[in-house]
Amino acid sequence: STTDWSQVDVARLRRHLLDMHRVAVRVTVEQKTPIENGVRLRVRPTTEAARASLDRVLDAHPHMLKQETGWTMAVEEQGDAYVLRTTTDDPSETDKIRALGYMGLLAYGQHHQRHHWHLVKGKHPHEGESP
Repeated sequence: STTDWSQVDVARLRRHLLDMHRVAVRVTVEQKTPIENGVRLRVRPTTEAARASLDRVLDAHPHMLKQETGWTMAVEEQGDAYVLRTTTDDPSETDKIRALGYMGLLAYGQHHQRHHWHLVKGKHPHEGESP
């Protein structure tokens, strides 16, 4: 009921969904290493489009993961690969983080529907209001 339909941009959501597709299928997980309180992942995009998508997704997702779970995801670019270190202060969640791995950590959480609705509505995709 509060949607300003003149601002709706479904094409923006489509572009984001294409980003999500590329980070799921056009990225190779080269290494998965348990670290203290979490996991270290080394991933490599297999196309330039996947690299651009990964840049966009990894710019926002660590913040959302922290907000929703309390976990910290640090991202470092190393040449043509990225290193993601995800850790927790809660030792009981370490195994969960390790089991989720790359794709699980990107898909984890309840924020995706709200995030996608904000994209469509032309708002900042990480606003706190409900759809």
